[in-house]
Amino acid sequence: MLDGQNKLSTRCPVPFPVIVDGIWVGISADLNGQDFSVQLPDVLSIFPPDSKHRVKVRFSNTEAEEFPAKVVSSESHPESGIIVGMQLAGSGRFDSNRAEAAAKNLSRIDESFRQKVLQMRKAVAWIKAECDLRDSRGPRQSPGAFLEELQGRVFPAFDKSLAQIWDLYTRLHQEGRRAHQLFCQWMLHDLVEEQVEINRHIYRKPLGYPGDFMMMNYIYDYHAGRYLGKTTFEKLINRYTCNIPISKSNIGRKEYLKKQIEKVIRSHLDPSLLSVGSGPLRELVELLTEGKIAKPFSFACVDFEKKAIAHAEKELAKLPSGKRGLIRERFVIGDVVSIIRKKDFRAALGQHDLIYVSGVFDYLSDRLASALAEQLFRLLKGGGRLIIVNASLQRSSHRAYYEILGEWDMYHRTEEEMLNWVRPESRPSIRFESVPNCPGYLFMVLDKLA
Repeated sequence: MLDGQNKLSTRCPVPFPVIVDGIWVGISADLNGQDFSVQLPDVLSIFPPDSKHRVKVRFSNTEAEEFPAKVVSSESHPESGIIVGMQLAGSGRFDSNRAEAAAKNLSRIDESFRQKVLQMRKAVAWIKAECDLRDSRGPRQSPGAFLEELQGRVFPAFDKSLAQIWDLYTRLHQEGRRAHQLFCQWMLHDLVEEQVEINRHIYRKPLGYPGDFMMMNYIYDYHAGRYLGKTTFEKLINRYTCNIPISKSNIGRKEYLKKQIEKVIRSHLDPSLLSVGSGPLRELVELLTEGKIAKPFSFACVDFEKKAIAHAEKELAKLPSGKRGLIRERFVIGDVVSIIRKKDFRAALGQHDLIYVSGVFDYLSDRLASALAEQLFRLLKGGGRLIIVNASLQRSSHRAYYEILGEWDMYHRTEEEMLNWVRPESRPSIRFESVPNCPGYLFMVLDKLA
């Protein structure tokens, strides 16, 4: 336990995120020497005096300490929830130096930003407690019905809070933003990252980069009709992640590309297509599965991720032979630099009636984007079409969610910025298409003269 030689020299003025018994997420822990208090949603009434618990306190986004404690008091407050007074128990030790260092670092966080993030933590913690209690007691209504009702109630509140956090974040000086990002992750990750499969994937990036083919499959598979997660709360947050505008725009983007592919195959005698950054290739697999392609065609896929290539090959192999036999595919492992700099690599790709690129330009500097656009345009046959997709700056939203919390960073651009990739004499042949249900992306279409 803390003693006179190892206790907080002063009361820590910072509310630390806390989890009790590995399940119940506290809104905050207020540390004061050997004693401390935990603020919990008032739907929880499972902390009688002298009951023993395991308490995990987070001192930063990456540092936490767990120790045994016992309840000494419990008071209900209408606005704050339940305030549970605790003491360290048994052989527990508490690193006061770490707590005081964390408190010192937090003094640098803008007060308005801090309060808005803490308000969101409180709101999400209450929702999680409601979901967890429902799970522990058994359903009174179907899980789907409960989740639908909950979504209608909480998703608009999430949207509003995230918009306010992003607004405050963008007002900060650039050099101070990283500290505020880490603070936001510290306060919210135990709720929306550690316990939520899709958000863990976004933040931890198991393949080493954002927006990989596995992430796209999560969105395609769970944006509607299906829930992912072991608990009600995880299902709820996974559903939210798959339905923010940028996620829903991935569905719209896929549907748009399916129409473009189908159109080119129908209108050309011996169609040839190229997808750069092909990922899971869902647009093509779905077209073939749905029977919307009825003639042979050539299709080349370029991706630097070997696992994405292997996944796409596996999905195509599952198709019935009659549908599988229509496609003469080539899978090429390569990156943007290979297309820009290696003449032999480009020659091997050949000439195409349609080239489309999605999930690539969003991560390129303007210099690389311009060079790639130029080389891809040269790979078009006469009368061919190049489609470049990039995240929209003017219609972006929820960036607090996927950038601050998920560290999923992209270059959001305007139409004018995309036009600057192309030589002025070529601009009259360029247009931007408006795509239904796809507010998060811009679609620049370049047609080559026959």
